[in-house]
Amino acid sequence: MDFILIAQYKVHTPKTIQSMQDYLPDLHKHKNVFLQFQASKSIKMVIKDTTRELKVEYSRLLTSNSLLHQSTAKCCKLVEELPLETEEMVDDMLTTGIYCNFPKMYLISYFV
Repeated sequence: MDFILIAQYKVHTPKTIQSMQDYLPDLHKHKNVFLQFQASKSIKMVIKDTTRELKVEYSRLLTSNSLLHQSTAKCCKLVEELPLETEEMVDDMLTTGIYCNFPKMYLISYFV
């Protein structure tokens, strides 16, 4: 946001241009946050269905008899893994087939 706000100044000084150069790598570093907004409806539906299936699978696992023979620490670890696994899966699905190839992102490099 800092880069974009500075780029909108009507008049630039060497200091504002240097600030834009400093912020540009951060802009590219964090542009992946926009992937979820670029995802199509079909990808969002697949993510929703897969997340639901993963939760059902974990619920089955947590209520199964095989956990009765496991330690409390192992059970807690399984419960903690669900959000992490779900987040990784969603990130993988968002980045597969979707790219941060926004036309304006390429043009930004010429602003400075």
